[in-house]
Amino acid sequence: MDAASCFILGSDLFPLNMADAHHLPIRRLLMQGKRHKQQLPRTLFVPKGDAAEILVSEALRQKLHVVSIAESEVLIFIGEARQGFAERFADGRDDA
Repeated sequence: MDAASCFILGSDLFPLNMADAHHLPIRRLLMQGKRHKQQLPRTLFVPKGDAAEILVSEALRQKLHVVSIAESEVLIFIGEARQGFAERFADGRDDA
């Protein structure tokens, strides 16, 4: 998500154990965002936690500045999107 506009640049669902395998899903997600802006972000704000380690590792490989922040600090940006995803996938069904 672009923090300035709160525009979601890309999303992907994958098991975390798959993310370890060569960081491919993380790379793909960063490239989705790059296509919108024609550049990678200068700074990546990442909530603290185990799942973020893979993202941080790949972001550093891409030479991005990574700032680790409390999850509560990013909720202002991602809260609405998180709620939408939770509602959509809460029961595991795809009604589309």
